[in-house]
Amino acid sequence: MRIGAVILASGFSKRLGADKNKLFLTFKGKSFLQICIDNVMKATFDEIVLVTSYLEAVQGNLTMIKGVQLVQNRHPELGISESIKLGLEEINECDAYMFFTIDQPQLQVDTINRLKTFAERGRIIVPIYNGQKGSPTIFGCDFKAKLLTISGDVGGKQIINQHKHFVTFVQIEAGSEGMDIDTMAEYMTLKKSEG
Repeated sequence: MRIGAVILASGFSKRLGADKNKLFLTFKGKSFLQICIDNVMKATFDEIVLVTSYLEAVQGNLTMIKGVQLVQNRHPELGISESIKLGLEEINECDAYMFFTIDQPQLQVDTINRLKTFAERGRIIVPIYNGQKGSPTIFGCDFKAKLLTISGDVGGKQIINQHKHFVTFVQIEAGSEGMDIDTMAEYMTLKKSEG
């Protein structure tokens, strides 16, 4: 099973407030973006593509991008769907594609590897944290053409909702792994947990 990873890092971080970029917030000494890349590389994928609208900043802030293909998103205003399409267009053919956002700094490599074991060409894999759907999601290659037609800022949710009988939900024991950091209040709560 050949699985590719697509890291989506083009958002505007609007809810964080002025002059804040979620990619470069830190947790335990690393930026959110670096944490995500490190975890993806440790989980071992056949190919890794990072889609970002902050290409120069990313190149200047990462200590390890070897083996990661950088793709510039020149139209982030089109929403997350644009990043998904750019990533899929750049990556070589795989049996399945795993999509990551960079705002889950507590996601663990073991969880990524566990989700990968459920991957199939004709299935969609969705993790469940504390009863809520989350990321990273895996789409089998049978859904690639549909992913290339989506638009706006809804990502793959519409495809998941339209193909519920092809979805495998995976319960993740540690709910904190699915916690998205979207606001400064959430980030401050996260920082208090650093210990």
